[in-house]
Amino acid sequence: MRRLSRTFLIVLWICGCSAGAPAVTPPDASPTAIATASPTAAKSPTITPSPTASPSPTASPSAASPTAAVSVTPTPTAGIEHSDALFILRDASFGVTGEVAIPIRNDGVGWARIRPTRSQITIYAHDGSVLLKESFGWSYPSDLGPGDHGYLATQVTFRHGKAADVDHIAVTLSTKPIDKADAVTLTLAHLKVTDDPKVWGTDGVYTTGTVTNPTRKVLRGFDVGAFYFDARGAFLGYSSLDPGILRAHETLKFWTLPMVEGLERSAIATMEVFPASWCDCPG
Repeated sequence: MRRLSRTFLIVLWICGCSAGAPAVTPPDASPTAIATASPTAAKSPTITPSPTASPSPTASPSAASPTAAVSVTPTPTAGIEHSDALFILRDASFGVTGEVAIPIRNDGVGWARIRPTRSQITIYAHDGSVLLKESFGWSYPSDLGPGDHGYLATQVTFRHGKAADVDHIAVTLSTKPIDKADAVTLTLAHLKVTDDPKVWGTDGVYTTGTVTNPTRKVLRGFDVGAFYFDARGAFLGYSSLDPGILRAHETLKFWTLPMVEGLERSAIATMEVFPASWCDCPG
């Protein structure tokens, strides 16, 4: 009886201790509850992260949309082409002199800047020898947009051979793609071809007009080239300016030089006139 009473007391003592212990609430095993748990709760041994409670894959920077990663707009590309050289050569006491013009056009969809000093012509004789190799002075115009055309042009002089010795002229063209915003486009107006000697005090054909710089860029050099053709479309030569400075939003009157020896005003049926420019511009 004494042993049974002792056993009954021990059982009561154990039950009393269990009834007085604080209750432990199991933690929420969801990822949100783990991510927002306070530092104190994180130290509790009763909080054991579930294997399924790893961070959501959508929160990872590497889970960006593949479409967004490759959405790149292609840059429009210019396609600058040239035709056979147009030239007028004359025998002189010191050799051969004349004018050479290379028709150029932009068949692409972007803008391009023509680099005349890096473009070259090579004049070959019938026997394959080289009579002259040099770069151009100007491109008319300097920048070509989609569908635009113009001319690379230069005056040439060489002392060996005669004009009749020339077989053909080869061209190496240098261009650089540019943004439309960087292009320099001048405006021409009041164009007229004349042989009035009052301006230059000598006979010869030249072109007059006005040139306007509509941009905010100061052009350290500008030129105007006038290209002359007869009724059959044959090239008769070209004339240009002494290059000058054209300030932002400035309009100047110009007179090209009477460069083509022996050209008569009456022989000219059509004329194409293009501005050229050089500035401290991007591209």
